[in-house]
Amino acid sequence: MAGFLYFFPPDFVEKGKLDEDKLRNVGIDSVFSENMTSENCCFHSCTGPNGKQGIVAVLHPASGGIPREVSYNEQSQTWFDQEGFWLGVTKGDEPAPVDLMRKRMFQFPGMTLIDVQKNAWSLPVVCVPEGEDHALPVEYGFEPNGKLLTRVDTHYRSAWDLASQAVDYLNDADQEGITERWPHEKLVSMAVSFLSINYRVTHHEIGVLWKLEKAVLDHEFVAATFMAVTNWKRWIEYFKKYPVKKKERMERAKTLPLRVPA
Repeated sequence: MAGFLYFFPPDFVEKGKLDEDKLRNVGIDSVFSENMTSENCCFHSCTGPNGKQGIVAVLHPASGGIPREVSYNEQSQTWFDQEGFWLGVTKGDEPAPVDLMRKRMFQFPGMTLIDVQKNAWSLPVVCVPEGEDHALPVEYGFEPNGKLLTRVDTHYRSAWDLASQAVDYLNDADQEGITERWPHEKLVSMAVSFLSINYRVTHHEIGVLWKLEKAVLDHEFVAATFMAVTNWKRWIEYFKKYPVKKKERMERAKTLPLRVPA
C-alpha cells in the first residue's frame, strides 16, 4: 500500500524543509508535524497536476523505508485540487490506515475501531474521569511545598480539550436542543480530529478517500470515535456514582462556545 502524495507550489520548501506557516494556511500542518525535513519526507521538483512547476512531497512510512513513488505521473495517479495544494493517490493502491500511521502512536489505553471499508483504526483514550488513566503524554511540575502537579503535554492539550467536548456531547445527547448546540458538521469534524491523533489525516485526506469510494466515516463510526476517546462506559459509571457531576457538566456545556478545529 502507499500513502498520499502532496503537490505544493515551489515556495513551500526551502533548504530541504517544509514551511510550517504555509502548511498551516492550507490546513495540513498537523499531517507533517513530525516530518518537516527531507530526513522524513521525500521531495521532488517537477511539473504537477496543474501544469505548473512545483514540488511533490511524500512522507516516509511510519514502519520505515522510503516511498515507492515520489513524482508526478498522470497515467498512474489520481489528483485532487485542495485550493492551495494538490492531493494525489496511486491508482489501485489507495491509502489505508496502516499507511497513514504516525511514528508515535498512543494506544494504551485505547480502542480499535472498524470503518466503513472494514479497515482498523487505533484511537487512544484521551479524556477520562479524575484519577483514571489516559493515553496522552503528561508534563510534571511541583507546588512550592513539593506537591506533584501533572497536566497533558502542551502539544496534545487541544486533543484533550476536544475530547472533553465529546464527553459533554455524549452527556447531553438525549436532551432537547441537541442539534442546535452540536451541529452535525462539527461533530464529524471532531471525529476527524480524533483520528488525527494517531494518523496523518485532516478533512482533506478523508475527503479524497470519500471521492474515491473509500469513505472512512459514517454515522456509527463518528459516534464510535467519541466513545473511544472518552472511554464513555467509564463516564457512565462515574456519573451514576456522582450524579451531581453529570448535571454540572450539562449546565456548563450549555454556556461554553463549541470549540472545533478549523
